[in-house]
Amino acid sequence: MLRRSPPWLRRSEPSASQLLAPAPPRPPRPPRVAHRRTWQRVPALFLLIALLPAGAWGQESEPAVLPADTTVAGTPAESGLALRLMAGDVGIAIGHVPRVTGLRVNLSDRSLDRVYGVNLTLWRARSGSEVGGRIQGAALGLAPQAGSVHGLGLGLAAVVGEEQLAGVHVSGLATIAGEDARGIQAAGLATIAGEDARGIQAAGLATIAGEEMAGVQAGGLATIAGAGLRGVQVGGLAAIAGGELRGIQLGGLAAVGGGMVSGIQVGGLAVVGGDQVRGIQLGGLAVGGGDTLEGIQVAGLAVAAGCRMQGIQVAGLVTEVSRGCEEGSIRGLTAAGYRVRAPELHGVTAALLRIEAETVRGFSVGGLQRSGEHVGLAVGVVNWTDRLRGVQVGVLNRAGNNPHPFRVLPLVNLNLS
Repeated sequence: MLRRSPPWLRRSEPSASQLLAPAPPRPPRPPRVAHRRTWQRVPALFLLIALLPAGAWGQESEPAVLPADTTVAGTPAESGLALRLMAGDVGIAIGHVPRVTGLRVNLSDRSLDRVYGVNLTLWRARSGSEVGGRIQGAALGLAPQAGSVHGLGLGLAAVVGEEQLAGVHVSGLATIAGEDARGIQAAGLATIAGEDARGIQAAGLATIAGEEMAGVQAGGLATIAGAGLRGVQVGGLAAIAGGELRGIQLGGLAAVGGGMVSGIQVGGLAVVGGDQVRGIQLGGLAVGGGDTLEGIQVAGLAVAAGCRMQGIQVAGLVTEVSRGCEEGSIRGLTAAGYRVRAPELHGVTAALLRIEAETVRGFSVGGLQRSGEHVGLAVGVVNWTDRLRGVQVGVLNRAGNNPHPFRVLPLVNLNLS
């Protein structure tokens, strides 16, 4: 059974006059107060922080304005605005802060002391100026530069170590070390070290060291060392050392050493050593040694030495030792398409046209053989010697030490005395 509500809770029905009466006017609203949103206050907040003095961040105040090349108690001068979110030297620095352990971001570096961590440089250093200092960790940016960069260096244009680069450094144009480069350096145009380069260096155009280069180096055009090359070096056109070449050197046109050359060297045109050449050398046109060739030397046109050859020497045209060397000699297996010439020939000698020597000892095969003394077997079209101790086989054979009836004979001549 439903119960009815008590009379005091029942809602009375409005009368007809109340329904037709106009509604009372609403009270006016209070004026709206303009409020700034949080994101609109951020720029002003950062501007205020940037203008605060260094002491506001719990650090000692530094001089506000000093010339860039002055120092205070051995510390690089600090000038310009900087944002420091740091405790001591540790934290995050934005702007010119010379000493940071953590993250440092700057537009253009100058008067650097040291950065341990990550250094991001948005622009290059002032032209001709030295940044100095040391970055150990990661140097990033358009063209990061410091006195020395140890660790990782990535630059869109360049990575520059005024003294040293050590670690892994990659750049779109060039990696440059004023003194030594050690580790791995790669660049689109050139990797350059003022003194030594050791490790792995590669560049689209050239890999250059002012003194020694050791390890694995490759240049699209050239690999060049002012002193020596040791290890594996490849140059699209040339591998060149002012001193020694040791190891494996490949040059599209030439492999050149100003001193001794040893190991395996290949040149599209030539392999040249200023002093001794030892090992295996292959030249499209020539292989040359200023003093000695030892090992295996093969060339399309000429194999030449200043004084001595020993081993296997083969040339398409000429194999020769300079007549200016009194003790000049060729020992081993020697062959040429046109001529073999030396003061002394020892071993096996072959030439299609001419063999010329003061002394020949061993076995020789050639078109025309001319010698002062021949000891052994000579096979050719014309064999002509002043003193024979052996056998000559050819169309015409002359032995100057034989008696007159037997001095010039066809087919065979001999002297066994």
